[in-house]
Amino acid sequence: MLGPNGAGKTTSISLMLGLRQPTGGQVRLFGLPPTDRRARSRCGVMLQESGTTSVLTVREIVDVFRAYYPAPLPAERAIAMDSTIAESYTALGYGYSLLGELRRAEESFRRAVALDSSVATAWGWYGLLANRLGDFGAAHDRIARARRLEPASLIARQWEAQVYLMERDFPAADSAASTTMALDSTFMLAWQQRENVLLAMGQVAQAVALLERHVAALPWAGHGSERRGAGGAGRPRGGGGAPGRGDRSA
Repeated sequence: MLGPNGAGKTTSISLMLGLRQPTGGQVRLFGLPPTDRRARSRCGVMLQESGTTSVLTVREIVDVFRAYYPAPLPAERAIAMDSTIAESYTALGYGYSLLGELRRAEESFRRAVALDSSVATAWGWYGLLANRLGDFGAAHDRIARARRLEPASLIARQWEAQVYLMERDFPAADSAASTTMALDSTFMLAWQQRENVLLAMGQVAQAVALLERHVAALPWAGHGSERRGAGGAGRPRGGGGAPGRGDRSA
């Protein structure tokens, strides 16, 4: 709804929601008064300011909102459907992986995908944990599931390349990294992954040439970039990676 200040946008929405009463005429929402529960249950609103009292538990808050609907889900099922809970277990599993607490990481990832099987990151990191444990079949299966959930994800393609690299299937790892670079030549993780593959294959000259190409394409190339050197620009950095053993090739 567009209009200049004072045109009545907020007033109109308030009338539609039954928050204000008209001084003349009448308001109908789905053919019903805005305060009618049947109309309200079909209308979703994002408020500019809202909140819940801090003295209520999660279960109590869910029960409050369940009461707004004629046939609500059971509270336990509604809470279990909250993807943020699965995402929290995913993050916890990643943290345990970094600490080397692999059993606890396994438990956290398993619980995450049980709570919400649509979280691609959970499947991806769960797959990288299997990769770290040498269970390459499970690693491929879980990462394939992540890719099906997020088919456009470049990160998921790099997870796949990491598994191939750990398996020492260098042609497959090189193909996965090269494909990602072709999709997005600015995606640094793909450059790093292909560098690692070339180094693992003993092709050091090709790895250095790859880094020189990448450095030459950077925005600051030619503006004092000679002081940085190709070696420094290509040093592997963290980010978007695995709960794994680190860069063995480096």
